Amino acid sequence: MYHSFSLSGRPYALHESDFVANKGVGLLRVETPAGQIDVYVTHLLANYNAGGKPGPGDFYQWHRTGQSYELTQFISATNRNKLTVVCGDFNSSPDCLELKVPRQLLCLRDAFTDTNDEDGLTFASPDNKYSHGEHPMRMDYVMYKIDKQPKGESDWHLVKSSIFKGFFTDARGEKTPLSDHFGVRAEFIFSEPRPHVCEQQEGYDVVSTDEVPSPNATRAPERSCPTATCSHCDEHEPQQTEEDKAAADAACLQEVQNMLFVGRNEAIAARHKRLWRAVAFFVAALAVFVSHMMSIVVSNWSWVVVLLCGITSVTEYVLTFFFLTFECSTFTELINEVQLHQHLHSQQTKGMVQAKATK
Repeated sequence: MYHSFSLSGRPYALHESDFVANKGVGLLRVETPAGQIDVYVTHLLANYNAGGKPGPGDFYQWHRTGQSYELTQFISATNRNKLTVVCGDFNSSPDCLELKVPRQLLCLRDAFTDTNDEDGLTFASPDNKYSHGEHPMRMDYVMYKIDKQPKGESDWHLVKSSIFKGFFTDARGEKTPLSDHFGVRAEFIFSEPRPHVCEQQEGYDVVSTDEVPSPNATRAPERSCPTATCSHCDEHEPQQTEEDKAAADAACLQEVQNMLFVGRNEAIAARHKRLWRAVAFFVAALAVFVSHMMSIVVSNWSWVVVLLCGITSVTEYVLTFFFLTFECSTFTELINEVQLHQHLHSQQTKGMVQAKATK
């Protein structure tokens, strides 16, 4: 199953090629001995800012926010299994809104930070000649969600996650990376309850799946977790109340809406700018044509100027009233979807509060 994103870049930016790539999200339902799992793969728009650096100049940030929201809605509508894996190239840093949306609204976890004490680096690392020199960051992720089983029953467990640095040897015998990005891999196992890395004995091989330790085995006392994030430690923290979760979801949706409003305003400004350019070139073509016909300016180059200005005017007009208008309307549709989501979320929150009040 595949869902194409509504916003997929600018069709007239041929050097970017994002639009023709038909960016979206795909769902693969995998049959395993432990039952089906849902695997989602996606690729968000690239950041064409200088060096791929996030921040000012990244004019596709609004597009990626819309794509991230569509991704979240698609997963919410199709997900039905105990293990959900969402992976792909998000072209975004770990702390950005594009990652916050699925993490907050779907309660997804980051497989890499759950098993490592660092953030990782998949783009512009020194050993990747295709992207070295750009802004180094992690753009590729494996996120997951495991529906918890009753205590003591077998369940899915994240075993390890690491950066996959794939190389091949080219015709000249040089070691060449497979892509300008390095990949991320994660390994899951369906087994009896197993200790998390933060509660394992010293010397235990956390990445080993050859043997699953018995839940009755003697364990060392709990120690500080050696990973950047930890699902096990989070379980022992005070649980977030339903009201707090609802408030955090509402705040996230508001951030999405604000970002989409900015994107629509930018698209409207671009449409106005190109419309005025279309008018200016049309007036220039008309002025040269009238001057030539009235013999004010007699030159064979006059027709060349008229032709060039006319073609430019028509091109700007087409871009304005077809592509940019479509972009504006798409932003409006997404904003309406988010507002409807906010309304339904608000009604659910009110119902939850009223139900608690009547108990």
